[in-house]
Amino acid sequence: MNARRSSLEKGRIALGVAVGALFPVGGVGRKTLSVFVVQMVRIALLASWLVLAARLLDSAGYGHFVILTALAAVLAAVVGSGLGMLMYEHVLRSPAEAQQALHVCLRRFVLALVPLFAVYALLVSVVEGNQSLSWVLLAGASELLAAPLVAIAAFRSAAAGDMVRAAALPVILAAGRLLALLVCFSFGWTSIDAFLAVNAAGSLVAAVLALSLCRSTPRGRESGEAAPGSELARGLQFAGNAGTAAGLTSVDKAVVGHVFPVEVAGLYGLAYRCVAVAFAPIEALIMVALPRLFLGAKDVRHQRLIVTIVAVCIGYGLVMAGLLYVFSFAVASIFGGEFAASAPLVRDLAFLALAFGLRLSGSNILMTLGGRAERIVLEVLAVLAMLVLLPMLAKSSGIDAVARGLVITELALAAACWLLAWRRWRRAAVSAPHHVEAP
Repeated sequence: MNARRSSLEKGRIALGVAVGALFPVGGVGRKTLSVFVVQMVRIALLASWLVLAARLLDSAGYGHFVILTALAAVLAAVVGSGLGMLMYEHVLRSPAEAQQALHVCLRRFVLALVPLFAVYALLVSVVEGNQSLSWVLLAGASELLAAPLVAIAAFRSAAAGDMVRAAALPVILAAGRLLALLVCFSFGWTSIDAFLAVNAAGSLVAAVLALSLCRSTPRGRESGEAAPGSELARGLQFAGNAGTAAGLTSVDKAVVGHVFPVEVAGLYGLAYRCVAVAFAPIEALIMVALPRLFLGAKDVRHQRLIVTIVAVCIGYGLVMAGLLYVFSFAVASIFGGEFAASAPLVRDLAFLALAFGLRLSGSNILMTLGGRAERIVLEVLAVLAMLVLLPMLAKSSGIDAVARGLVITELALAAACWLLAWRRWRRAAVSAPHHVEAP
């Protein structure tokens, strides 16, 4: 009995050592474990929504939805993530001004809504032609109003030090949209008009709930140094970072919607969303690490944190690539025979989770090292390259070439971001004062 208890104790200690090595206390730490659990819930909700949406809408209806949301995502990121990141940095460095920073952020968001919807309507008309105004307004309410508000609430909670709550708020949005979809199923509303209306209602209710639940009081923490440069310049850089990052994940779907019939856009959109579900844990990892990177990214002591992020991104990406390849053979059974042609696209996009993780981590670390302008330049060049190359690939080699071209572009951009981040970090390490202990 004692021997068995001793072996159990040894096993518990070994497990603790393994977990501690992966999630070191005081670094990404225990928060990452909690955030990871929350993200698993979010993944379950997103996966459920994906299956039910494909069952509710045909490939044409799903194609329209994918194009509408892809175009909105770029603009939503500019105001949601851009303003949220600016508030995030401000609160980290001046915790006493937290409530004021939130109010300023929300006021700026409200002022941006009208031009935001105008630009969105213009983009939809360019890609899809004269689209229904009601579709534009309903999709905009969900993606340009509700989603950015949830992003701002999440950044607000993250700046307050509550990373678990910051990760949980997007779960509320996912749950609201899933409930809206269940309402459509319950009443037999299968048209795209009804789906967009109920989805917008569920998203807006979730956004109001997220704002009411976001943490408003920062936890005790020393203030950091004042950020260099004007707030307007930093805000524009953050908005540019968010917009170009969203553009990278949206331009492929815009190209597909413009070149191919809407049914093909639906098939591609389903395959992409199957892969995108796997992005959530990587996004959570970066969010948990951002406070330390913002306050001390140039400190050589953060080398271990950066190495951990890279290792997790590579390991997770390779595992997900294998799982997605296996999952692709069940696509027709899960989503219906109408989406069977999405299976090869899932296999073509299998390594996108690896590429996305390396690109997202590299670009964010570059940003925290002061390379916001460099990140914008790299991502704008990548978006322009995709706008030129993807239509050519689509017309010459088909939809599979578009998927493979997206993965290659993401990997190339990840390599460029990490190269510039490494160079900035090395310069900071060389210029940092070296302390020598007295004998």
